[in-house]
Amino acid sequence: PSSRLAAAPAVPTFGPDPSQLLRKIELPAKRTEDNYEISECGCSDDEVEQVKDRSSKFVPTWCGTYLQVLASQADMDPDTIFTSKVPACTLEEVFQDALYKQAGKSRPKRQRGSSGDWRKDRLRREEVRDYKQRMGHTRAWNKE
Repeated sequence: PSSRLAAAPAVPTFGPDPSQLLRKIELPAKRTEDNYEISECGCSDDEVEQVKDRSSKFVPTWCGTYLQVLASQADMDPDTIFTSKVPACTLEEVFQDALYKQAGKSRPKRQRGSSGDWRKDRLRREEVRDYKQRMGHTRAWNKE
């Protein structure tokens, strides 16, 4: 028997990340007739009930078919749009010392906590696949 190892197979090349493709789509100019004004009345919770009549507000035409459009997208796999990769969230970066200082507080001392190492608790591929099947996320987004 030969002591030489067989050459490793070539690593496949993948196309650009779908979420990056989505960001490259040039959107048309904003149209005022597509917007629905969301306004707060500055009322108490009791007064909000009395202000619920919105019959005089302008309603964009796309609102007439949004349920059908939403239903037509229900089988779309969101990972093909947003990707399944989640960036790391370091709380010390989010809540920096300067923020505590600005609020007149000091960083809380944690008695105990997680190691923050979640690698052993990741979802397995089978779990992700089964979830997508249960949710009906069977169709990939494409740029068409």
